[in-house]
Amino acid sequence: MTTGAISSLEQRADGSGQPIVSLDRVSRSFPGRGAAQPIAAACRVELSIAPGESVALVGRSGAGKSTVARLVVGLERPDEGVVRVLGEDLASIRGDRRRATLAQIGMILQDPYAALSPAMTVLDIVLEPLRIGRVPRSIAEARAARALTDAGVGDAGMWARTSDELSGGERQRVGLARAIAPEPALLLADEPTSMLDASRQLEFLALLRAVRSTRPMALLFITHDLALAAAACDRLVVIDAGRIVEDGPSAALLTTPEAGATRALVAAARARSALMAAALDDPGAGGHPGRS
Repeated sequence: MTTGAISSLEQRADGSGQPIVSLDRVSRSFPGRGAAQPIAAACRVELSIAPGESVALVGRSGAGKSTVARLVVGLERPDEGVVRVLGEDLASIRGDRRRATLAQIGMILQDPYAALSPAMTVLDIVLEPLRIGRVPRSIAEARAARALTDAGVGDAGMWARTSDELSGGERQRVGLARAIAPEPALLLADEPTSMLDASRQLEFLALLRAVRSTRPMALLFITHDLALAAAACDRLVVIDAGRIVEDGPSAALLTTPEAGATRALVAAARARSALMAAALDDPGAGGHPGRS
């Protein structure tokens, strides 16, 4: 890839005003079982994320959230419509340009146990995307150290550990460090707290907010939990049966939801809050939190 092309990508990632990611009437279907019609996992989805914006894509299980995420990072190709990252149509670019464009998206995966190689040290895990991006070693090591510190893994003694020596919460912080080390324009967090207990979820959200306060990157936070989505992001986008049914400021959607799917998510969030309050009043009622 030419130096000019790299500079162009960096300039756009630094805030030229154009969207970091845009989906223009994007659809994606998968074969149904037997003779059934194809299942529309995404149907004419319109979504745009501006530089520095925090957006939560919220929906029940099977609503199409993961399909949209896979379309954004180029793991799925749309049946129709256009997916653009920094203005680049992902369907029309190849090779170094495609890799450089997709490198502007850092991703935190849902399962902190499956996401990290048990054979690698924490430092090597965070260095890996920088090595793939051919970042000079001295610069890569400095970026990795900063990312680990920002992600709450500042103890250099932990950097020599392998991931199987870490708790779930520690693993997810390492996953965050790996995602932000290449200094992406967009951080895509796919259900990053679903395998953490309630207290660790809040800690991770606070950490995510702190990281974004010092790094100029947008956030796409994917979750089924409306309460977590509102805590993490300023804007909520609700998806149901592959379609965007509501899109607006978090506070407005929480107080005056219009779509039926949004109202159901709000009711579930309120019920969950009531259960959490009851558990706090009676610690025995909350069960035993998993490893964190």
